[in-house]
Amino acid sequence: MNELIASARPASAERDGADDLDGFILSDGAIVGMDQDSFDRALDDAVGASPTPKHHRLDLRLRATAGRNSIVGVRHFLTDDTGSGYWDFFRLNEHLVASVTDATYNEDHWVNVEGKRHFKLRLMLSGRLLDSRGETLIKGPQAHLHVSVGRAAEGYFIAGGQETRMVVLHCRGDLFTAMLGLDRASTPPPFDRLFDKTGEVLSQALTLGPDLARATQQIIDSRHALPRQLRASYVEAVCLELLCTLLGEFANRDLVRRSASGLNARDLNRIYEARDYLAEHFVAPPKIPNLARMVGVNQTKLKAGFREVFGVTIYDFIIQQRMRHASQLLLTSEYSVSEVAYQTGYEYPANFTCAFKKYFGALPSNWKRP
Repeated sequence: MNELIASARPASAERDGADDLDGFILSDGAIVGMDQDSFDRALDDAVGASPTPKHHRLDLRLRATAGRNSIVGVRHFLTDDTGSGYWDFFRLNEHLVASVTDATYNEDHWVNVEGKRHFKLRLMLSGRLLDSRGETLIKGPQAHLHVSVGRAAEGYFIAGGQETRMVVLHCRGDLFTAMLGLDRASTPPPFDRLFDKTGEVLSQALTLGPDLARATQQIIDSRHALPRQLRASYVEAVCLELLCTLLGEFANRDLVRRSASGLNARDLNRIYEARDYLAEHFVAPPKIPNLARMVGVNQTKLKAGFREVFGVTIYDFIIQQRMRHASQLLLTSEYSVSEVAYQTGYEYPANFTCAFKKYFGALPSNWKRP
């Protein structure tokens, strides 16, 4: 079996992730662009479970590297004339498939997006996606939401000549009701449109905030960080966390939008942009007037809106981010307390110690790993 697998993959596979194939099914054909029903049928055919009628079988050859109970996912290597790298696909449950892309295409590569009543959340760390006209949809690090109410056939280009590192959640429209117990009234827009039978496709770029970026990186890193038996369960857990985080944020935005605050959708988006920027640059944050100019809103509205939306002042949010990062460093790194102070934006360790004790009620030295 190992000889057969080796002969089926391109030469570039040896340098692009073929070191850990235990539990994967190898695909001789491209899986990206399939709708979830087709992917499910192809996977079941490959492992001999509930085979579809012969006339429904797909022109896709899958080679199993393990028994059905040991399968982690499906991997497709790019051929040498197409590029280098691979896609991993995980059927996490009947409502959710996740894909991980770590590849570089030689030229712009078209990807079909089709299916009925579905949505896709694309989380891109590096690379660029283009629309059918060649204009940029998203450029990493950034996220993108695609919501289709009915059956739709669209697509995008993956820009060639640059490393694409991306996680995509391919979700059926009934995921919210079947897995999360949500109904239309409790599902925030734009996801609530999935309860309709007709409507236009929504395509929306999103900020890839620090929490989403961190979870995306964890999914990609899981190929090396976890044993094969744990990876699919871990990826499913992180994907559900991502979805719940995103739903919570959209629900919060909808609540603020309907309140009497006077914040319109544009101002609200700018406030979230400010939050995401501060979450990444808490070590040396900009002054409030500079931050307001960066996101395009006046500083009075920024300060008042920030407190209303997130329940804390801008200053307190920066402290939260510093303390969160400091606690992680103290628990997981070899840095001294002074080094942690410098790493989190404090010029004087004594000031850091005072702030840490005020926030956590304990000295940073008590948190230091033995």
